[in-house]
Amino acid sequence: MAQKKQREFDKTKVCSTSGYFRSRRPTCEVMEQSQLLYDNGSGYTISYVNSEAELQCIFALRYEEYCVKMHSLDPADYPDGIEVDAFDAVAAHFSGKLNNEVVGTSRLVFPVRGVFLMETSEEAFTLPDWIPRDTSAESSRLIAHTIVNLAGQRVKQSLLLLEASCRWSAQQGLTHWVVASEKRFYDYLLSRGWPFQTLGESKVYHGAMTVPVCLELDALLRWFDVQD
Repeated sequence: MAQKKQREFDKTKVCSTSGYFRSRRPTCEVMEQSQLLYDNGSGYTISYVNSEAELQCIFALRYEEYCVKMHSLDPADYPDGIEVDAFDAVAAHFSGKLNNEVVGTSRLVFPVRGVFLMETSEEAFTLPDWIPRDTSAESSRLIAHTIVNLAGQRVKQSLLLLEASCRWSAQQGLTHWVVASEKRFYDYLLSRGWPFQTLGESKVYHGAMTVPVCLELDALLRWFDVQD
């Protein structure tokens, strides 16, 4: 019963006009409040985040993960103890919270003038033209360590955060995600039947072997519905 409870996403709480996802159209200034997307009833929630205070908590968690624990980013570049980049302004942000403390996060970055984040660095991937840039986003900055909720249950955040942001994306009219997926995580999801379309050869990207992939959201939603 508890496991079933963890899969109950309230699809009615997703607003079709909410926040940063509209920044893919830079003239739009619509900014909505954060919205609850998921509640497992034992202290763990997932929200779409669109308030300055909550975003600062997300950026602090990212600093702890990427600068302190993983050493994939130089802490000296982030003297304020928050990890941000230029793409955060054109992204939708999601938080996983345990007892109102941010313990997980992910984001969806929208293409700028038709260019995805993963196409912009020195290690960039080249993505095919058939990907619909107007209805796609790039999933990135996933931090989703297993936590223990108030009921003593182990909560694996990764799939919960991805499902919440996938359902949110579909309700905004998005059709595809692109992902620079760390190969170990790609292999894990592929073994579970994720409907990946591989977009090229894997290579080292930001210090890890990475696979460029695309996901059609309708197919991914069908996968999540089967798990329910």
